[in-house]
Amino acid sequence: MTMRWKVALIVLTIINVIVLILNVIGFIGTKKNLQLFNQTDDAFEYKESEKGRVELALHKGQRVTIIFNETNAEVVGAYQYERPDVVRIIRFIRYYCELNDVEVKRTNSDLWGEYRLHTALYKVGYKRSQTGDANLDYESDERWYVNALGSVIGWLGF
Repeated sequence: MTMRWKVALIVLTIINVIVLILNVIGFIGTKKNLQLFNQTDDAFEYKESEKGRVELALHKGQRVTIIFNETNAEVVGAYQYERPDVVRIIRFIRYYCELNDVEVKRTNSDLWGEYRLHTALYKVGYKRSQTGDANLDYESDERWYVNALGSVIGWLGF
């Protein structure tokens, strides 16, 4: 076996180990999120102040404003909420849309991923005026890279 083949074999082995680690992380993260989604009930306390503008009660007395538009739901100040509240927000978006005959085609994992992408970008200071609120599209984001990154983040369960 030549040196070139040995190097190629080592590189392929390293790539396979990285893929295995990402799969394990993805399995654990997705399992954790799935458990949270399954444990969250659909007993929501909310108040609609005007058409499409809703204030949802969260844990510990917190409230979140969600603005429902024709193609998306905008979570105001999305960066402020932690994992259990984010799950509750996503479940509520589905619930409210169903009540109003609006179809949400995206999976919970994709919605989770896009939400978390917004909050991560906000926390690192990237375009805070645009990333502070999470605009969760019902079908898909118009930007392919947001869909791709959101799907990966959702799949990994971050």
